[in-house]
Amino acid sequence: MSADEFMKGSNLVQKRRMTKARLTLFSYKAKHEKTLPYYDRFPLSMIIGKDVDGFIGLNFHYLPYQYRARLLDAVAFGNVINWNTLKRNKVTRPCIKKYLTSHVQGANGMVIEGIEQLKFAIFLPIERFNTRKEKVWEDSKRII
Repeated sequence: MSADEFMKGSNLVQKRRMTKARLTLFSYKAKHEKTLPYYDRFPLSMIIGKDVDGFIGLNFHYLPYQYRARLLDAVAFGNVINWNTLKRNKVTRPCIKKYLTSHVQGANGMVIEGIEQLKFAIFLPIERFNTRKEKVWEDSKRII
C-alpha cells in the first residue's frame, strides 16, 4: 500500500492543525531536499514542540519496525511530553526532526489517536524516503 492509497482509504480524522502528543501523518517537502542525504516525504510524527517557523516531531519512520514499538512505549500520550525523559532515551535520537510549516504539503494532516490505532499505525509500511528505507534504518541503528 502506498502512502497516497493509505491517505485516500483511511478513516482517520483529518485536521487542519497539527496536534501535540498524538501521531500525525502529513506530506512534506524538505527545504533542502537536494542536499539532505535523505528525508521522509510522508512523516508519521508525534509533535513534541513548536518553533517560530515550524515544529519539532518524533518521526517514527526513521526507525525499523521493531524499534518503533520501543519508541511508542517511551513516550507518554497526553498533553505534556517530558523533554528531559525523551532526550535521555537513545531510541528517540534519530527520530527528532524539525519541520517547517511552510513545507507541509496540503491543508490537512491526519491524526491517529487511541492506543489500538497507534499500535497499528507504527507498523504500516507507508514511509516515503527519497532513498532506500534500509539505508535510513541502518544509520538510525548506528545512532542508537
